[in-house]
Amino acid sequence: MVAARFAQGVAGAMVFTPALALAGDLAPEGGSGSTFSVLTMAFGIGIAVGPLLSGLLVGFGFRVPFVVGSALATVGVAVATTQVQEVSSSHQRRIAPE
Repeated sequence: MVAARFAQGVAGAMVFTPALALAGDLAPEGGSGSTFSVLTMAFGIGIAVGPLLSGLLVGFGFRVPFVVGSALATVGVAVATTQVQEVSSSHQRRIAPE
């Protein structure tokens, strides 16, 4: 159980870190603060609501939370694939000199 929780923590870090990098690349000039705020709020709501919702769904059967999670992940992949623009490695953000 400890190893599984460790793997879950590593997987969460592997999702959160690239999400911040992508949000920084996709944020409009001067809008990175609000973009990061929305992103971290969404992660926080997911962390708070996810276990509660899973606890409610397990009342309908042990497999139901996994089915709902898989459906949400599928929708997330579809939205990300169709709505997130490609960020090329040659994309360089100019930093204004201070």
